[in-house]
Amino acid sequence: MGAHQTIVNDTAQTGSGADAFGAFLVDQDILSDAAWARVIEVRAEARQGLAGTLVGLGLLSEKDLSLALARFFDLPHASPDDWPLTPLDIPDLNPTFLRACHILPVAASDGMLTAISADPTSDYAARALA
Repeated sequence: MGAHQTIVNDTAQTGSGADAFGAFLVDQDILSDAAWARVIEVRAEARQGLAGTLVGLGLLSEKDLSLALARFFDLPHASPDDWPLTPLDIPDLNPTFLRACHILPVAASDGMLTAISADPTSDYAARALA
């Protein structure tokens, strides 16, 4: 994961996923319509996540992407100071899966998981954690 990530407190917020975030980027003049069309094309060809595609094409830096995601989801922006000093021990979560999905649990209480995600638009990760 990059140095700047977005906290996602409720995985249900990712329901509209990448398409809604793309519309947000265009509406906010962060990306042009043509740039978003290119992202869609590359994602379909490469089967790559949204975050990786946006950064890989050089359209957004990791920091700009995470700031835009925080604004889109109306969530606080997280920095490494927000990360736990030691990994949380959550028995039902597979550490290999979390690493593969670029998810870092930062708190768990009363059945609520708070996690930092490199790509909170990922419907796959959100469904798996629900």
